[in-house]
Order: sequence, then structure tokens, then C-alpha cells
Amino acid sequence: MADARLTQLARLLGLPRGAVDEQTAPALVRDLAATLAATLLEEAVANDDVTTAAAAIEYVDERLEFLTPFVDTETAETVRSYVQKQASGWSSP
Repeated sequence: MADARLTQLARLLGLPRGAVDEQTAPALVRDLAATLAATLLEEAVANDDVTTAAAAIEYVDERLEFLTPFVDTETAETVRSYVQKQASGWSSP
């Protein structure tokens, strides 16, 4: 049975299901960090529970934590930085 995190990573990176495995995941995530960041932000925006910039950042942090085995610290910081920058202009409800 495939690791659900790998299936999710493939989707988040815009790759076909099964295109990401434990060996290729870290390099793919590093190479496609901008795609991962944009897709996670899109997920956050689509989530009904995310209504503020802080909630979007928290949502992305939780997703990154789930994906930790395949997302290194530097890439996670790149993703967080992107989300913080994009969400900084959001107004509060």
C-alpha cells in the first residue's frame, strides 16, 4: 500500500499518481518548492476554516508537518515564506 503522503505530494506537485516515491520525493519537493507553496496556499484558500492570513499560515504549517519526512527544513521555510508573503495582504474578516 502506498504512503498517503506520497500520493498527496504527487497531487500537490502536479505530478501523476505514483510518480513520487520515498527516494525521489525529497529532490522533487526541493525542485518544485514554488509549485508546492502555491498549491498549499490554494488549498488553504479553498478551506472554509481558513478565514485569516494567520489561519492560512497555520494550515500550511500543519500540512508541512504531515509531509515532514519528504520536505526538508529549508524547503519548508521557502514554502512558509511564500505563504506569509502572499497572505500578508489579506484583510481580516
